[in-house]
Amino acid sequence: MRLKQFITELSIGKAATFANDKHVGQFRKSSGAPYITHPMKTYKILRDIGVKDKEVLTAAWLHDTLEDTDVNYNTIKREFNKAVADLVKEVTSDKKKIYKMGKPKYLLDKMVKMSNNALLIKLADRLQNLSDISTVSKSFAEKMYNQTRFIIDGLREKRNLSNIHKKLIRKIDKQLREYNET
Repeated sequence: MRLKQFITELSIGKAATFANDKHVGQFRKSSGAPYITHPMKTYKILRDIGVKDKEVLTAAWLHDTLEDTDVNYNTIKREFNKAVADLVKEVTSDKKKIYKMGKPKYLLDKMVKMSNNALLIKLADRLQNLSDISTVSKSFAEKMYNQTRFIIDGLREKRNLSNIHKKLIRKIDKQLREYNET
């Protein structure tokens, strides 16, 4: 194994352990599964689609720590690095802005403006959340469907997307179609 690959795997393993420790005692609202399954699957989506960037993959594990745990930006920066901390901060939602703007408009605005790497994480996060759509209430599923459709349609219209972004969006579209057919 090459040294760079070994260091990358160490960093990602450290992020997985860190996220697991911080999310202990938290559970997915939809399935009741331990919460760590969500960042794990978000990471796996990115890895399986061909993302190799160490910071992106590390941040995928950590993407909900600022929002859902007692971790702060400086801790992530110290434990990992500034690039990872910046990505986690960039994908973290601002609850006050969501309240003011509404979640779909807030997320679209945020996703249109974020870096390409942050958008990869946010799209993988959305795709992973959609995989739970059949386990939530009908009203929540409809809300999730409509929010996602609004965001994806807006991204296509308002943002230049890379091929990997488009690939993630096609997977999201597939999830939405499958939900709509049920």
